[in-house]
Amino acid sequence: DGSSNDCSNAAGTDGTIYAIAASVTAHDLAESFVSSQNLLAGEIVSVDTTTSEKVVRTEGSAVIVGAVSTKPGLVLGWGGPNEYPVALTGRTPIKVNGEGGAIEIGDRITISSVAGIGKKVSGAGEVVGVAMERFDGQGGGAIMSFILPQWWDGSSASSVTTQTVSSTVDTNGVLAVQD
Repeated sequence: DGSSNDCSNAAGTDGTIYAIAASVTAHDLAESFVSSQNLLAGEIVSVDTTTSEKVVRTEGSAVIVGAVSTKPGLVLGWGGPNEYPVALTGRTPIKVNGEGGAIEIGDRITISSVAGIGKKVSGAGEVVGVAMERFDGQGGGAIMSFILPQWWDGSSASSVTTQTVSSTVDTNGVLAVQD
């Protein structure tokens, strides 16, 4: 009805949105996922291998899909009972501990021995993202991270902030996918 600036009184509807531009004030893209566990913001999550389309706290060598968001910019899905906004990309805090030592800006974050809690990566394996804040490695806490779930080969233990950056963008590249 236009009486608020935050859409808190807006009605939902199905359809397609067309826009020239949009502005989102929060920092991550999340998707709503059901979990049989009571998850907390900042916990690292994986696919629940016991049932379809659900997530659980990451443990061991499970494939990491994201982290429970604190304040997503966009949420895909409706949300509902036992659903959590899982950050798929963008900035969100991740719970960490000191198992891997101090974390520097640019270090990759993986799962620690504590389910759902991250640590500095020390070799090849699943990572949830890249640290955007330092952590002194003492006890536990949460640090802002860029969510970038992937398998990391561990070939470079240096922080991304120490790598050489180029301002040149190759727009003539061709992507070829072969079987």
